[in-house]
Amino acid sequence: DDPVGWVKDGNFTNIYDYGLGIWWSKTDRPLLASVEQSNPELFEKALRGYHDRVVAAGGTLYFPIPKLDNAADQQFAETLIATSGDMPCFCDPAGGITAPAPGIAALLKLKTKHPALYQNSLRRQIHTSDPHLYAVERYAAGNSERLLLIFNFSAQPVKATVDVGAVHGSRYTDLLTGTPVPVSGYHLPVSLDGHGYRILQVEGYSTGSH
Repeated sequence: DDPVGWVKDGNFTNIYDYGLGIWWSKTDRPLLASVEQSNPELFEKALRGYHDRVVAAGGTLYFPIPKLDNAADQQFAETLIATSGDMPCFCDPAGGITAPAPGIAALLKLKTKHPALYQNSLRRQIHTSDPHLYAVERYAAGNSERLLLIFNFSAQPVKATVDVGAVHGSRYTDLLTGTPVPVSGYHLPVSLDGHGYRILQVEGYSTGSH
């Protein structure tokens, strides 16, 4: 069914994100496929087709944490869910995960402090120079905050650039370390370990204008 109808006509306020995976299907699981295949476009396509439409209609989403065989993949998948705008649900004892992977609890605490990571925030993909490097600009619902999130979908280290020419920002600060991030022209150089990520605060624009 079209989830927009559930929000607009059914008055659902929080919906299972079937775009990231259908729990009873062994094949229709874009989140798992994107992590296992190191392919961020599968993840992006899933969010655009379901998540973004629900948020635009005024709803929010949640997603139970799936169980992966590889510990690094598990942590990365949980990182993606925690920062996607979905509410992670550690609520599936029948083969799922009931407790966060290492480092995820701190990330969830960070989420509570930053409206650009809330369930009602908006997002758009930003171009990068490497197919394994995935960047997303996130906007708080009231335009009070912008964040630039960068993920390495590869298990190997990546050195590449993010095209910030389309980002209306003059200052980028690493949210986890508090250090400024230099930009060369319209290119933001990034060096990430396998399945690494960065969360950058974007500043330098007037609130409410883009």
